[in-house]
Amino acid sequence: MLICHFIYMRTTVRLSDDLYIEAREHALKTKRTFTELVHDALIFYISKEQSKQSPRKIKLPTFIGNGLHKGINLNNNSEILDKMETNDSL
Repeated sequence: MLICHFIYMRTTVRLSDDLYIEAREHALKTKRTFTELVHDALIFYISKEQSKQSPRKIKLPTFIGNGLHKGINLNNNSEILDKMETNDSL
């Protein structure tokens, strides 16, 4: 027979009165304890945040060439924009 024991940490969380009341009412409506609600909310929030941190991999197009054209300074956006707008040969 397999027995699992979980060790829980007791901690203090500071909440505004309004948030605590709303959370407590939500816990009662969903038939959970306040602790269970906070636990579930943290798991949900953390998993949502972690999914944001793993962006989709995108294959960017590549072109054959000899690099930048002469006179192009990648550190000067306004100069690049001016050249693009005036159709100067890049």
